[in-house]
Amino acid sequence: MTNAEFAALAVLVDGSASQVELARQLAIDARNAGATVRKLRERGWLSSAADTTDRRRVVLTLTPDGQRAWDDLQAELRGSRSDYFGALDDPERAELERLLNKLNDAHLAQD
Repeated sequence: MTNAEFAALAVLVDGSASQVELARQLAIDARNAGATVRKLRERGWLSSAADTTDRRRVVLTLTPDGQRAWDDLQAELRGSRSDYFGALDDPERAELERLLNKLNDAHLAQD
């Protein structure tokens, strides 16, 4: 799985989006998102359908297989994170998480 595919799954796990919206959230050109969308559709992890209120807009949604793939990836990542961050005690991990969330919130506020 590529970083772009992982990032697309991360966006779509929270709900549907158009290819333009997905590209905006990934900070890439919508045309470049097309290859990622195509690969995810070929794997059966993504479905697309015309928007019911705007037929020109195509809505992308994770399929049940896509959700399972995401869940499996998250389980793997949790194990890897435990190994990687094992050098930190619980208060240190909590502080790191707080700081990373602060950075993320500041980044999101710029959009």
